[in-house]
Amino acid sequence: MTMSKNLRRPRLRRITNLVCVLGAVMLSTPVEAWHSAGHMITAQIAYDELTDSARREVDRLVAVLVETGLDEAGLVDAGLTGIGPASKTPVRKHAVTASLWADDLKRQDVRVFDHWHYTNLAVKAEGVGEVPAPRASNVVWAIEQAVTTLRGAAGDLSKALMLHFLLHFVGDIHQPMHCATQFTAARPEGDRGGNDFSLDHERSNLHAFWDDVAGLFPVVDEGDWQPLIRQLTDEVKEQVPKASLPHWHESQPSAWARESLQLAIDAAYSDIVEGGKPSPEYVARAQHIARRRVALGGYRLGALLNDIFESRDLQRQGTPATR
Repeated sequence: MTMSKNLRRPRLRRITNLVCVLGAVMLSTPVEAWHSAGHMITAQIAYDELTDSARREVDRLVAVLVETGLDEAGLVDAGLTGIGPASKTPVRKHAVTASLWADDLKRQDVRVFDHWHYTNLAVKAEGVGEVPAPRASNVVWAIEQAVTTLRGAAGDLSKALMLHFLLHFVGDIHQPMHCATQFTAARPEGDRGGNDFSLDHERSNLHAFWDDVAGLFPVVDEGDWQPLIRQLTDEVKEQVPKASLPHWHESQPSAWARESLQLAIDAAYSDIVEGGKPSPEYVARAQHIARRRVALGGYRLGALLNDIFESRDLQRQGTPATR
């Protein structure tokens, strides 16, 4: 698998400063790609793909957050400050449910990382001129920062935090509406990834409709998640095997975002009008795309984690890693 050689070395103090800036200027934007079932299916597929040594390291780092409890001193040591009272910071005990942790923070009103969940690549209506550039601290950047930290010499708590973010953001970036914003004459600042694109539907806007995987998966009881997630994951893997996805080996987050943008243009914003009701054909197409993106995110996340942890094991053993 070919991974980027240009990722920056970890700059945890720089991340700390960015967090403080984000906390001061951020608007509250609802972003929760794929909801719980979709994220857990992506994470379960990835977990199934892990080698034994990569799985051990993932399990170990997930346990770090459980064991430390993320007290205030630990957060400072990790270079992440300003995210609210430690008592409100949730922990997850399995890699699959850890994929929900980044959204847990938002539910606890920790909003300083919201911009890390998406990027506003432009979908421009006819006649629209120059539009604002996407924020630099976006989901592509966040994935690259997480990978850099996990490959580097940071401490376990820093790596555990970034693993939790990575488990979530790879799911986010594969949701088309997390990588696109439509700019029109009426909305020259964009529709916030479809959040302002209203629908006549129980999911009241285009972003929420796609976050819900177009109604594809049932609600999962997080207290007893394993049987249903195992069943749903097996079904998705049977319907969308890795061999059916010729580009599953693409390793660049920027390319994943461009794929999502193109799907937003070709499918999400196509054959739908603001305030309208999604047709049965639109719903079926959205579910087909969502199923494939959930699966593709899982296969890619598994390959990425294997590459991170297998490469590190080889380096520890003094053997040059194959890249």
